[in-house]
Amino acid sequence: MKTIFKIKCKKDFEFLVVADNANEAYLKVRKYLDERILGFDEDRDLKSIEVIANKIQDDDYDDIYEELY
Repeated sequence: MKTIFKIKCKKDFEFLVVADNANEAYLKVRKYLDERILGFDEDRDLKSIEVIANKIQDDDYDDIYEELY
């Protein structure tokens, strides 16, 4: 079972992320931003995390959201 998180960073970067926990979700976003060198380093810092959906099956989210990290 996974959870969908809405991750917001300080520079208004916003992502929907499928992960087991909030820490894993933010690390996925941070890795994505760091690899692409988007914004300044402090812009990539976490602003907020919100749970969108709990206990979803691993294959459920493919039909609903096209771009989840």
